[in-house]
Amino acid sequence: MTGSAGSGAGTRGGFRNVESKFARFAPLSGVGFLIFYIVGFVAMGESPDFMDAPAVNLKYYVTHDSDAMLAAVALLLASVFLLWFLGSIRRVLGAAEGGDGRVTAIGFSGGAVGIALFVAGVVAFVLPAMRFDEQNKLDSITATVFTDLSNGLVGMAAPLALGVLLLAVAVVGLRHGAVPKVWAWISGILGVVMIVPWVSWAGMFFLFPIWVLVMVVMLMRGGAREGATA
Repeated sequence: MTGSAGSGAGTRGGFRNVESKFARFAPLSGVGFLIFYIVGFVAMGESPDFMDAPAVNLKYYVTHDSDAMLAAVALLLASVFLLWFLGSIRRVLGAAEGGDGRVTAIGFSGGAVGIALFVAGVVAFVLPAMRFDEQNKLDSITATVFTDLSNGLVGMAAPLALGVLLLAVAVVGLRHGAVPKVWAWISGILGVVMIVPWVSWAGMFFLFPIWVLVMVVMLMRGGAREGATA
């Protein structure tokens, strides 16, 4: 019986060690997000702008249907990695905030909703390409409706929700030291940019990926310090 108990304890200890290693490297999921995010938008090519002419939208899908589908696959994979990375952010914020973790919960919810809206935007973007690829025909109205919907979801709706995440990081950073105060202020400013409709697209496409990269570095360095301390 003693041997069995010892064996069970050793097994549990092994699982804990494996889990600890996975948790330590989990922030690298942010790098996965960045890779697929960049690949997706590069593969997309010269996609139509918001409120572009119907003829422009139609021409894009007729000439770039394969590019649109490849971009969609990459961006959907980026979303999976971003959701995983969100878990690492939630862990750090929750540990710093303590208590009922109200602000952490708000930030995590904003991040999850933002990712869902981003996915919806990617799906709306690729549907006309799939229709053209399958039926070899597409009208300009369908192309325009789905293009505008995609741009609205990715450039306005998703940034709004992700801005809540950034503001939560700023609040917990300033109140509880989850991140350095300078970075907390930067996150707060970027969060405001993300929730302003006229500039939110710039925050989403250019500034948010940089924010993720910096957070990856911070979380990995923090994990290394914990490992050294342990």
